[in-house]
Amino acid sequence: MEKMNQTLAEIKPLDQKAMAGVRKRQDNLTKPQGSLGQLESLSVQIAGIKGNPRPRVAQKVIFTLAADHGVTKEGVSAYPSEVTPQMVYNSSRRRCDQRSRPAHRSSGGCRRSRSGVRP
Repeated sequence: MEKMNQTLAEIKPLDQKAMAGVRKRQDNLTKPQGSLGQLESLSVQIAGIKGNPRPRVAQKVIFTLAADHGVTKEGVSAYPSEVTPQMVYNSSRRRCDQRSRPAHRSSGGCRRSRSGVRP
């Protein structure tokens, strides 16, 4: 309980100056304003939490989530639901092995989960 109270005491209001700084930077990047959607909002919030308009996040985790959610029954998917587990595995393997080098460097690797996909 002491650790939780200590952690709660360390939580400060968001740094509005840092948030304004990251918004200004984002608006000057070569991209349409707001085109990164939630990612932009998240980066503004992280800047406010860290009190820095260019925050660094030391330990990152990248989640890749997938499931067919029954779309194959609606005739929307090009593939039957039986191949979904293999497609998810192939996609996550490729992402973990090739595309997630920043995740490997910063957090020690890529972790797979089979949530929502029936074998």
